[in-house]
Amino acid sequence: MIAESNRDGKGIYLKTTADFDKGFEKTFAIDDKRTLFITPTYIMLDVLTADEKSSDSLTTKAGTSSTSGTCSKTYYGTNGNKLFSLTVECSFYYNGSKAWYKSGFDYYYSKGNLSVWQVSNWKGWKEASGTSYKAYCSGNFHWGIEYGGTGIVIQDYYCKNTLTCSKNGTITKSTTMS
Repeated sequence: MIAESNRDGKGIYLKTTADFDKGFEKTFAIDDKRTLFITPTYIMLDVLTADEKSSDSLTTKAGTSSTSGTCSKTYYGTNGNKLFSLTVECSFYYNGSKAWYKSGFDYYYSKGNLSVWQVSNWKGWKEASGTSYKAYCSGNFHWGIEYGGTGIVIQDYYCKNTLTCSKNGTITKSTTMS
């Protein structure tokens, strides 16, 4: 059960294996934009919001269009209380041969009411990926018992959201939790 020591050497991490959650995970596609994951230790709602493809009058002449999207994950305890959520959003240009950054890149997280979850290593970034363009956010979400800077982490999850725009303007999402 003891997974590893804290990075500063002051804590102990207790962790169930990823296989435990994955072995008992049930996945339900609510529709093409929302997916519900139920595990023994959490419930997660994964949502993709994609704006309709739009064209700016300046870019239409050049054969370039734009679109935007938001990828959000919200985690709930098994009794239905919100634990935390993480979101990445971005607007993209595309022209049929490649996609690139337009504007509006943002990433953020929120914790539920009375949540004991903490966040470390929180970051967001964006980059070209072949002919597509991606925006990301990630962080370690954890909770435990701490006193005087020393403690035990009961649960620690690395969560990552990826929002992708294809060369044709198709917005997709992917999520990672380990």
